[in-house]
Amino acid sequence: MKKTLIWIGIIAVIAIWGISAYNGLVNKDEAVTAAWSQVENNYQRRADLIPNLVATVKGYAEHEKGTLEAVVNARAAATQVSGGELSSEDVAAYQKAQGEVSSALNRLLMVVENYPELKANENFLDLQAQLEGTENRIAEARRAFNETAKDYNTSIRRFPANLLAGVFGFSAKGYFEADEAAKIASLDKHREKFIEVMDDDLNTADGIAAIFELVSEINLDVKDGASKSFAKEALARIKELTDVLGIFCGDDEE
Repeated sequence: MKKTLIWIGIIAVIAIWGISAYNGLVNKDEAVTAAWSQVENNYQRRADLIPNLVATVKGYAEHEKGTLEAVVNARAAATQVSGGELSSEDVAAYQKAQGEVSSALNRLLMVVENYPELKANENFLDLQAQLEGTENRIAEARRAFNETAKDYNTSIRRFPANLLAGVFGFSAKGYFEADEAAKIASLDKHREKFIEVMDDDLNTADGIAAIFELVSEINLDVKDGASKSFAKEALARIKELTDVLGIFCGDDEE
């Protein structure tokens, strides 16, 4: 009888632990889902801004058809990619699709610098401010998701909770790559510097020095793999506006 009671006690303890551990994993899984929803919501907010942004730019720069279409197409493609089961592959695919949108938007905003009237348009300025705010919220949502996913992944790997995770199908979640935020920051840095250089008097020594410095920074980031496509775009746009760059970078944009 005594042994029976002991075994009953052991089983009860295990059962209580199992229920508690399972519920804990469920709560963490739900937290990951909630964090991912915030990521999607903020990316959707950005997607909702794009049609008005494109329409506004088109009104002033209709012949920039290729750049405008690139933004529209990237947005359309990104809306077809979801997080799926939030596996590493799912998150990577989602990140890549949204990254294409970011690249297309950066190219569009760089083109805008050629149109002073557009830059002064109140509707454009409002959309640009909303876009910048949304990008900040996206970065924060990604960071929060990574932290939540890390907490969840750690929980399902720890013994003995990993036994329950395996039985009940709690699989690891993916992360946004750590260098993605740095890449976006690099793009923004170069875009802002590009704007400053284009606003300078390129016939002055200071203007030439600023161009040389920008090209050096872009080439350095290309070697580091930050954004080869952006580097090519920036160098191409600079070459369109001045022949001075032929002295510094020639035709070598690789």
